[in-house]
Amino acid sequence: MSKRSVDRLRQRFAARPGPKPLWFSIDSREGEVNIGDGELASAVGTDLKKLSAAEIALLGRHGDALVESWVKKYAPELLER
Repeated sequence: MSKRSVDRLRQRFAARPGPKPLWFSIDSREGEVNIGDGELASAVGTDLKKLSAAEIALLGRHGDALVESWVKKYAPELLER
């Protein structure tokens, strides 16, 4: 993520208190289920082509893991229900 994107998220949060924005990149290694999922997921081309079952499974698994990891780290209050 670019510094500009991070700065924009921080400014928006400061301007309007409330839920914190969560932002992550699909190539993140934090929260990987399997070592290398981030690298593999970022290599999947999604440009107007039908994805294979393996690509869909990889993107789903890695996306789920990233969201869970980041929510636990940055917004654990969302899990307290």
